[in-house]
Formats: sequence, structure tokens, C-alpha cells
Amino acid sequence: MAGGFDARGDWSIAFGRGANDTAESIKCYAVRSGSCWLIADGEDEPLRLATGDAVILTGTRGFRIASHPNVPAVDFTELLATPLDGSILSYNGGGEFFAVGGYFSYSDRHASILLRLLPRVLHLSNASERTSIRHSLELMSDELRS
Repeated sequence: MAGGFDARGDWSIAFGRGANDTAESIKCYAVRSGSCWLIADGEDEPLRLATGDAVILTGTRGFRIASHPNVPAVDFTELLATPLDGSILSYNGGGEFFAVGGYFSYSDRHASILLRLLPRVLHLSNASERTSIRHSLELMSDELRS
């Protein structure tokens, strides 16, 4: 599943796992414009993401993205009942912050081995890391626009 998120003003969106959702997954998000905070369950500090940054989250832990860590969160399922499937969710009219992202779910018995080897939160922010993912982000953005 992949999609985009376009926001304006104060906002905070929570992404969690339901009690019956045990699928292991890798979630990937990239900030195309603006900035936000990532508050991941089990992490000590919020992580600031700026234009060009990307983050990879592994496992089944919940997290939220927000314009500021103190803004109360709205559950993602309240905003969107079905997967984005390539569309863009606009919040408060959009225009100040835009990110693209998606997730991959794994049901194979070997998935837990892979996910244990990866860090829970991987922040890609320096120039060489940005260069390595730029092409993929441009393709994802073009696909969303199409």
C-alpha cells in the first residue's frame, strides 16, 4: 500500500496496530515538503523529519506523525476507512506539509528474522542517504500524481 499525506496547520495522526493485527511490516515514509515530528512507541525522544528526510519503521509498534509533539492525535482510521491505494489524504486543506509513504506486510515465517536484524526506526537524513532514495521518491510522487 502506498499513498500521500498533505496537511496544513496543527495536526497529529496516530497509526497503531489493532489487537488482531499481528502481521510484521516495514513502513517507509519520506517528507517531500515541510517538516513534522515522528513519535514512535518505545522510543525515548520524538524525531524531527525535514524536507528530504525519510524514515523506515519495522515491526508492529504504533507511531504518530505531527506538526508538533504536543498536538493531540487523531487516529488514522477515523480519517480514512480504506487504504489510500495511491491516493492523497488532505488534512486541514493541505499545502504546508507533504509526505509519501507506504508499507509492506509479511506473513512468511522468515519475516521475523529479517525484522529483528533491522533497527526499529531508521532515519535517513544525510546527503548521501537522500541521494540514494531520491529516485524512488520521485517515482512514488509521480505515481501519486498520475
